Amino acid sequence: MLHRIAEAIKEEGFTQAEVANHLKIEPQNFSRMLKNDDVKFSIMQSVAKFLKIDITHLIKGYKQKSIKTENSILPLKADKISLSKIPKIITVDNDGNDNILYVPIKARAGYLVGYGDPDFIHTLQSFRLPGLRNRTYRMFEADGPSMHPTIKDKDKVVASACENLLSVRDNRVHVIVTTNGVVIKRVLNRITERGLFYLKSDTIQHRQEYPTMELHPEDVIEIWHCEFKMSADFSEPTEFYKRISDMEIDILELKKLVKK
Repeated sequence: MLHRIAEAIKEEGFTQAEVANHLKIEPQNFSRMLKNDDVKFSIMQSVAKFLKIDITHLIKGYKQKSIKTENSILPLKADKISLSKIPKIITVDNDGNDNILYVPIKARAGYLVGYGDPDFIHTLQSFRLPGLRNRTYRMFEADGPSMHPTIKDKDKVVASACENLLSVRDNRVHVIVTTNGVVIKRVLNRITERGLFYLKSDTIQHRQEYPTMELHPEDVIEIWHCEFKMSADFSEPTEFYKRISDMEIDILELKKLVKK
């Protein structure tokens, strides 16, 4: 991503120092960010706004053309823009680091209409976790048994934003925000071959209730790659495990009898 930001600055006729001064960042610090590929998403947004280009150019390496009018610059819609699923709003802490926003089950309906509304986004609980940086994250609460045993009901998954539909990892678990709702599924990415995503459930016991679904790219609002989960479920994993545990106890009891 470093070379794309540097190229964009050069293409628009600016120097890195000029951009840094506009952003109120020390030029040396800005140069260091580019060198280390450590540019926060919020800074990328500011760079794109200053250069008057679509942020997709900084992420994917193609540039939207624009039409200059007397009072503004109106971007032309590119064919590829529908592939971009960058979150519309993020929040940051006092140091400019992206916060993790928590979307519980009860907030899902509101998220569908409020994902681009700053007032709604600010009602969501936000926090940070160690080790998570340089990306935009959300936490979603799981609802129901469709992904059991991988993800259980009421588990919480922390997921990073997929900024491009082509970057969705095949056969990995994602949170998909669609025009019909928010779901957590294993995604088969067949956009290139068939123009579709296929959403699979991991459950075996409830497989008939949760069949594999087709999803058209135009129905995707946001998509998040699940990085890890938080669970309060410490129950024994399977009936087989319980039987093994019982056998271990029986063996211990037999050993006691033999010693007598």
